[in-house]
Amino acid sequence: MNKLIETKKTNETISLQSRRYIGNKYKLSEWIFSVIDKECSGEVFADIFAGTGVVSAEANGRYKKIILNDFLYSNYTIYQAFFNK
Repeated sequence: MNKLIETKKTNETISLQSRRYIGNKYKLSEWIFSVIDKECSGEVFADIFAGTGVVSAEANGRYKKIILNDFLYSNYTIYQAFFNK
């Protein structure tokens, strides 16, 4: 899933991976899922340190249910924008 949000003022698009965040796992996501695919099974994916949400975005097409968790309320707001249907 590579959902984009268009801003009203500038008509720019924002994607999850374009957000700057210490600990962003975007560059690791291919490796993360190569391990998960080999070692895990199930229909639910829990991203307990969700941060920018890029790992959950990749998991979104692979699992029936995604659980995101993060300490920051600002990230919760971003998750609502990108993941709520």
